[in-house]
This record gives sequence, C-alpha cells and structure tokens, in this order.
Amino acid sequence: MAYDSGSVTGSASLFAGTPSEPGSTDGAPGAGAFRDPSGVAVSALAGGNLFGVDTGNDTIRTLAADGTAGTWAGLPPAPGAADGQGGAAGLRHPQGAAMDSSGNLYLADTGNHTIRSITPGGLVSTLAGQLGQVGYQDGPAGSARFSSPAGVAVAGGAGGVTVYVADTGNQVIRVIQGGQVTTLAGTAGTAGARDSSGAGARDATFNHPSGLALDGQGNLLVADRDNDTLRRIALADGTVTTLAGTPATAGSVDGPGGSGGGALFNAPAGVAVSLDGRIVYVADTGNHTLRVLQGGQVTTLAGTPGSPAASTGPGRPSSMGRWPSPWTGSATCSWPTPAAARSAWSAPHRRGP
Repeated sequence: MAYDSGSVTGSASLFAGTPSEPGSTDGAPGAGAFRDPSGVAVSALAGGNLFGVDTGNDTIRTLAADGTAGTWAGLPPAPGAADGQGGAAGLRHPQGAAMDSSGNLYLADTGNHTIRSITPGGLVSTLAGQLGQVGYQDGPAGSARFSSPAGVAVAGGAGGVTVYVADTGNQVIRVIQGGQVTTLAGTAGTAGARDSSGAGARDATFNHPSGLALDGQGNLLVADRDNDTLRRIALADGTVTTLAGTPATAGSVDGPGGSGGGALFNAPAGVAVSLDGRIVYVADTGNHTLRVLQGGQVTTLAGTPGSPAASTGPGRPSSMGRWPSPWTGSATCSWPTPAAARSAWSAPHRRGP
C-alpha cells in the first residue's frame, strides 16, 4: 500500500496458505495450510513476526517474513480449555488478537468465553473469565464472565496493560485493567444502535460488536457488525458516536461517513488504524472487500463487492484482488510501515452470537 496524493492505494498478494485448501500443515510458503483464519497481530519486538489466529484449527500460528508458517499455541484439530505451554494449551474457536509492546499476545478465546494471554515464549494463561463459563459479570478477572468475545485491543506494555474486549454475545465493550474487569460502553443483553455522550456510555447500544482498534488519539474504534456501522468510543469521557454507515442498512456504498452520511457497509467485522491515526481500514466482511475511512470519506481499497474469490492483484480502481471473506489469511496488503496496523482484524463467521 502506498500514499498517492493523499489517498490510499493497494495491491493484494498471496502471503501464506493455499486458497480453497484448508489444513493445519506448517511449512514454507505454498506448503503451510490454515482453516478459517480470522485475525492477525504484529509483534512490536525485533523482527516484527506476524501471528495468525487459525480459528478452525483452534491454534495460533506464526508467520515469518517469507510466509513460512508454524504453530505457536494449541494443537490442531483439538479444541480445548487448558492453560499451558505451546501445544499443551487448549483453545476453542479463537478470533481476535492483539499484542502489547513487550510481545505478549492477548486473545479472544471465543468458544471458551475467555480472554487468554500468550507470552513471547508461548506460555498460555487465562487473563479473565473462566474457561467454558458463559455469562456477564464485572469484577475480579477470575470471577468475571464473558459471552463469545470476538475482538481485543491493547494499550501499554511492561509498565501496565489495558485490554479492551468486544464482548460480542453480551453486546458490550469491556475493559481489563489491574486485574479488574469493567464495562466501558453498551447495555448488557440489549442489541441496538444508540449513540450516547459522556457518562451515558453505558446507555449506548451495540449489535454484536466484533473488531476493535485504538486510533492513538484517545479513541477506541468498534466494528459494530450487525449494525453495519463503524463506531467510536472517546476514552476520555465515554462518548459513543457512529463514524460511518447507517444502522441496520447493509450495502456497499462509498461516500461521506458520519451520522447521515451516504457510506454503507455489510457486516463489518474488523478494523485497523494507521500509526498516525489518519487512516482507518475496515474488513467489510459481508461485501468481501477492504474499505478505508480517511478525511471523513469511505472508499473501497480492494475487492469486488459481492464477489467472493481468492484472486490477487491491484486494489481499487480495478478491484482485481478478491477474498472469500476479508478476514482470511490468504491475502495481505503491503502497509506503509510493517506495523501500520497492529490491531487484529477479527470476524465471527455469521450474524448473531
């Protein structure tokens, strides 16, 4: 991806995996195989390795710069619920992932209704929630309960980490900090599209929020999947606004964002932000495209709306690059910098919890 007179252009190329050939094989480019991958995260440590959430294999995979695939945690194809080292750990339908500045990965372990952490050495532990226990409860991390969390975003590192969670099944955004879980925004158990301001953040409503990303300007961005919108939470005061899209109006229209703007999405499930915070990238899952929000305008970066495929090639305006769904790991864009989008793109595979 390159800057072109202030706009964003892109080209899609095959990085790892083989289109339409699912599997769990490690190995060199062309040999490695995945099954329904749904998220990626980039390490801030030297080398900047890529980590893939291999949802269908219940594993976390590593991807070297040349596309060589390895398995970092979990054991395919064996879903489980155990903490432990590498392959001894058990994951169940993991989805969103993000890394802190110390190289620790935080994972929405969707099927286990928990948030897991993985050290650079591959040790998996449960950060919050209880494995296999679904519910909604704030409080100490070990007593808290989640319902099919699908996305995470992370701020901080060795000096203290704050983890933001898209608690998809509960329709809320949660925060894990200092061993405590609290609700940042949303009304538990209530789906909707209501914005709110200030102290009313808990009165806002979401409809299966999925992907999360911090924009570096004090805001948390939310891919509000079943509202077909991109939302923003101002962390300073909790104000919730709709950045782009029209609630419950699916479509593929480029144009102005903001409330009443003409841009439309279809079940967006992932979001990432450039390092300078100026460009927002959206995995527009239902449209099989990658979209960009820049300067208040939404454009299509790559893919052809309504045309799932696995071809590679230029992005817009030719739209030759195509994806069966924009969360899959079979294509990648070349970012302005290797870590331009550290937040993972995550995507539940259907509407509903």
